[in-house]
Amino acid sequence: MLSKEPSATVLSKVNIIQPMLTNPVITPSNPAHNGRVCSTWGNFHFKTFDGDIFSFPGLCNYVFASHCNTPYEDFNIQIRRVMVENAPTINRIIMKLEGVAAELTKDVVMINSNTVQLPYSQSGITIEKSSIYVKVASKMGIVLMWNEDDSILDDICQKTLTSSAFAECNDLVDVREYIMACQDDLCRSEESKNASCICDTFAEYSRQCAHAGGHPLNWRTSKLCRTVFDDINNSGCIPQQQCSCVYNGNTYTTGTSFSEQCHSCTCNGGQWSCQDMSCPGICSVEGGSHISTYDKKHYDHHGDCTYVLSKDSKHETFTILVELRKCGLTDTETCLKTVTLNMNKGQTLIEVKPDGGVFVNSIYTQLPISAANATVFRPSSFFIIIQTNFGVHLEIQIVPIMQVFVRLDPIFKDQTCGLCGNFNNIQTDDFQVISGIIEGTATAFANTWKTQATCPNIQQRFENPCALSIDNAQCSNGVMSGIPQRSVLELALFNIFVGDTDSGIECTLSKFANNTKLCGVVDMLEGRDAIQRDLDRLERWAHANCMKFNKAKSRSCTWVGAIPSMTTGWAENGLKAEEEKDLGILID
Repeated sequence: MLSKEPSATVLSKVNIIQPMLTNPVITPSNPAHNGRVCSTWGNFHFKTFDGDIFSFPGLCNYVFASHCNTPYEDFNIQIRRVMVENAPTINRIIMKLEGVAAELTKDVVMINSNTVQLPYSQSGITIEKSSIYVKVASKMGIVLMWNEDDSILDDICQKTLTSSAFAECNDLVDVREYIMACQDDLCRSEESKNASCICDTFAEYSRQCAHAGGHPLNWRTSKLCRTVFDDINNSGCIPQQQCSCVYNGNTYTTGTSFSEQCHSCTCNGGQWSCQDMSCPGICSVEGGSHISTYDKKHYDHHGDCTYVLSKDSKHETFTILVELRKCGLTDTETCLKTVTLNMNKGQTLIEVKPDGGVFVNSIYTQLPISAANATVFRPSSFFIIIQTNFGVHLEIQIVPIMQVFVRLDPIFKDQTCGLCGNFNNIQTDDFQVISGIIEGTATAFANTWKTQATCPNIQQRFENPCALSIDNAQCSNGVMSGIPQRSVLELALFNIFVGDTDSGIECTLSKFANNTKLCGVVDMLEGRDAIQRDLDRLERWAHANCMKFNKAKSRSCTWVGAIPSMTTGWAENGLKAEEEKDLGILID
């Protein structure tokens, strides 16, 4: 059910509530909704904003609600129904909320193609699960509540909808069309066990009554649309306020809490109550062209200049510059050549080169050193660390290729600019330039952050560089088709197929490990699980193409570097010589 103010062009406050059989509903916080609610339930029933009720037996993917007639689509909600035991059921809900894609199925919740554990809170989206509902809430005011199951033993529509439980409702919401919808549901159901959709109609009428300002009473009984809860503690029936919560397969009693990543959650009467915590922002430049912002927006830029990676736009505490240069035969082969940290308004400059050389104010310096407000050291042959005392941390990878990971303390929220974005937990405005305008493409955005006017503007490219090789196109397309967009594996494959367009496919794949080592920004265990799922897809592709696969080697993931939460690599014993013709680091 979707609500809006009559004269408004943008939703002021919306909630999405799921009827009893996987039907999405968006409801307003204002109870006097009248004609401002749209909903769907039961056997293909729909109610429009204007109050018309109709049925549409579609089994395709349909746009349920979206923000229309605007330059940018703030939200888009899509639903798909399938037939389950001769009854229509919504089996998937897809929501695009301010650039973040959320997908809900009966057993899985995915954010940007990655499965997440509940409760989840990140990028302005909170997802939690109670004993009945999965709830998705966004910062823009959209809330989705999804009930996944219900049952029915009684088939009396008019008796229920005109009972004392709905007495007040009958004066507020016309019950006749809901009785007809209920009767239609019963006629379509071959057996009573498949008639649970009439509970959807009862629940929908109850909700419409509440939105209209009414107070429906409890209409559920032990024989009518009852709800059954598992006795997970084997303690029999207990008051609702004593219900436990479940997270990642573990049971938490009411009052207990846990903290993970950037949020803290407390169990309260069977429902998780989560709060966002102040967390650092992480930005990276990988493979010479793959950029991830503080707000986790991913884009590619094949630059040929020095760019402002990140800058404190409020107090000018720091400026981080990166030099990107072409380093191959094609325009898409670019490399990171220099990382510069500018502090004290230009009085202190620390430069790091690809060979590991460090220059302080243009003077070559041996490590470790302390300069002004920063300490520079090299914990291993792979990385150089720059740690400041004002909340900026740089991890610069030197081997096998130069890459940089920037971590900012939360004190810099909403006061940064540059290729890393503005650090405000909103992805859609990450392409904001100095003038305040939001550019439409990554290339146009990145061109505005050049530090040298003599550098050429990079032209927008639309072709996939992985398909430029005649020899490798078929195979590379096969690999890429099995890998989720924006996964760490996708970035690694991108670099390899661009860099070896004249080599045979076996030679190309054998260099996967040595050239990339799968270093990328991940979120601890959750990120490692996402990589493992991508590797599983790659394994299936290898098997289909008659290539051997070393499953044990794919599990040799280990943490490297000074910030375990930032980067992940592969253990030394998981990397073999080039001549073994490994597919990435997986096949021998």
